[in-house]
Amino acid sequence: QDFYQVKWEYPFSEVDYSTVENGSSGHSGATWEPDECLPAHLDPLRVAAKRLWIKSRRQEQQQVDAVKAPNSSPTGSVKRESDVPPPPAKMARTRRDGLALERDLLSCRVGHDFVPDSIVFESLGQLRTGWPKQPQDYPKGFAVASPPGFCWNECDCMDDQRPQRPWETRKAWLEDANRAHAAVASIHNFSQQAQFVRRRGEVSKMFYFETAQGIFLDQTHALAAMELCRLAQHSLQAVLQQIPIRSIVADSDPVRLPARAFLAEEMDYEPLRFAAVSQDGSPLPPWVGIDMDSGQISAARQPAASELPLSIQVELAHSEGAVALAMCTVVADSNSKPLSTWTVPFAQRFNEARLERGVRAAISEHFAEVYDVSRRTPRERSVGAWLDAMSRIMRLLRGAAGTNLALDASAHGR
Repeated sequence: QDFYQVKWEYPFSEVDYSTVENGSSGHSGATWEPDECLPAHLDPLRVAAKRLWIKSRRQEQQQVDAVKAPNSSPTGSVKRESDVPPPPAKMARTRRDGLALERDLLSCRVGHDFVPDSIVFESLGQLRTGWPKQPQDYPKGFAVASPPGFCWNECDCMDDQRPQRPWETRKAWLEDANRAHAAVASIHNFSQQAQFVRRRGEVSKMFYFETAQGIFLDQTHALAAMELCRLAQHSLQAVLQQIPIRSIVADSDPVRLPARAFLAEEMDYEPLRFAAVSQDGSPLPPWVGIDMDSGQISAARQPAASELPLSIQVELAHSEGAVALAMCTVVADSNSKPLSTWTVPFAQRFNEARLERGVRAAISEHFAEVYDVSRRTPRERSVGAWLDAMSRIMRLLRGAAGTNLALDASAHGR
């Protein structure tokens, strides 16, 4: 994170902030502020300051390199032993105990061999005392972030378990009495109503608002959206059970596995990894594959008739590990049903559903990609395009059902 020196306007420009954590000791009335706290209209000044800082650092590095560089030979053709790059590091394929590497959550092609032992757990208690406080405490090539600079001996800013202190959450020179009074009045007024939320935590001093239990508003629109969402989810699962081979061999729209159609309601976010095997647990044949990061299904060649149908089992993993299994089947083109088999019933239910007006307008825009409303006929779309459109519709409906979502119908031009 970048910090910028901010010179405050009078009368704050006359205050000495050198005693506070982010105060500037070299200039009166100035503090160091993180880039995320700077308003957008200061971007030109922020960019100019960053460019000037980068330029000065490059000049300093060039001067250091010039001092460290030894005298070159007259011909310049003699290569020193230190100029020869070291051989590339060997990458292990298994862990030290012989088991497979633990796959990285972000890059599925990278593995790790980390087994926490008693020494690691014992060292966690030395977080404060072992925190680097001097330049020599940092590994070679690393330095302290300046500002704010080194921690002092009693500093405990690295401890996330302690509560923040008042001086860490309050900047007196930025306080506005009128704004603070308005904020307190707003919270007080919000606490007085009891229709949908109530104030909690006054005894524990945690102070939070809790949704009122047992009080429900009109659920007509939410229930209609939930019912339509289930139909979209079942349609997606059915299409994945008969993926025509031409849709993943030909150079057309990519066919991606819609993970949301298989995840539980409390895990409504995209997985980090797609691990695929055959239905019996054996590895996939070499002509087919599923991208571990995006879930895209692809085929390298046209398989023989004897190799189809192929049932695939995909393990969906979040940061906590495997959370669900998705099933799909690749079939011959002659054994796949047309997409209208699921588009037409969805269109009929969509017309009958009592959706909120704005939600209906938003979903109509996405559904128009696969269905012509004016002619009441399905559009010719590839399997990949159909899956993408229906997956978006399913997520929109889930949002409308779970949060009683209401949209502005006029914003969608309908």
